Amino acid sequence: MIRMIGLCRVLVPPITASLLLAACGGAQQNVPPVVTKTQMERTWMHGGAQSADLLYVSYYESEVIGVFDYPSGKMSGAITDVGFIVGLCTDAEGDIFVGRQGSILEYRHGGTMPVATLNDGKFTAWACSVDPTTGNLAVANTGRHNDNIAVYAHAAGKPTIYRNSSFKEYFGCGYDASGNLYVLAFGKSSGGPNLLGELPKGKGGIKIITLSHTPEGQGGVQWDGKYLAVSSPGENAIFQFQIRGKTGRQVGETVLSGGNGVEQFSFPNIYGESGQATKLVGNNTASDETLEWPYPSGGSPDLTIHTKYTVPVSAVVSVASSRREINSLKP
Repeated sequence: MIRMIGLCRVLVPPITASLLLAACGGAQQNVPPVVTKTQMERTWMHGGAQSADLLYVSYYESEVIGVFDYPSGKMSGAITDVGFIVGLCTDAEGDIFVGRQGSILEYRHGGTMPVATLNDGKFTAWACSVDPTTGNLAVANTGRHNDNIAVYAHAAGKPTIYRNSSFKEYFGCGYDASGNLYVLAFGKSSGGPNLLGELPKGKGGIKIITLSHTPEGQGGVQWDGKYLAVSSPGENAIFQFQIRGKTGRQVGETVLSGGNGVEQFSFPNIYGESGQATKLVGNNTASDETLEWPYPSGGSPDLTIHTKYTVPVSAVVSVASSRREINSLKP
């Protein structure tokens, strides 16, 4: 069972009542009413969206993907009629992968129609990540049972399935720069604590990584260009770990003010002189806000987006083609 703190929102996907997503906060004011599918506009995209960096946000309850100019936060479009959307990720070409119940959709940067659909069986694709070295797509799958990590070679075809007998309810995954995949899940023993696993590049099994600090709640995992970053929704923080062998030593902490219960998060493809990301985007589900923080310093957000849509889960930035060659030279 997913831990909840204070005032929480609960998400129950149609295929599994055991999946809950919660983000917590205090008293709320001027929160827009829930938007139903019948109230939503049709899919649309601003004419200049393809030439701009775009922030994509999945709104679980409203069943819509909001598209925003980045970094201004001005709304540039919306993709509707995609069902219960959860995880989002992008590849080196700026394509966006949309995890939902039973399948993963692929969209071009600024596009409004999927260009490919991957069959994910009876699972819900809770999180996803693209290997920068191979283009493989990894998906953290949660369902009624036999939850798994599914890896689609070159983001196509049928996946290779990976499991670890100590894990259940996979909810986070992220590749590092070398093609090693890190996964987050609840453990089957000791009341279900968070567990971090690694699927090393070129090897066929998920090994457990023992962390010096255990994050609280259903968080996400990303490579920040220098360290492995893991979110702890129960502590409103992102922790940085240096991974060596089967251990992870905490080397930093980013406190996210105003970001109660940040679960999935991502780094725009912008790095500083140290090779580490300089910005972080995530969601406050309790207040339906998407926020951007300086990274790794954290503190108060320098961008807040609030729309009529409800329950934002995942947020990723797709870089415009004019900047991809420049960014590819960064660490």
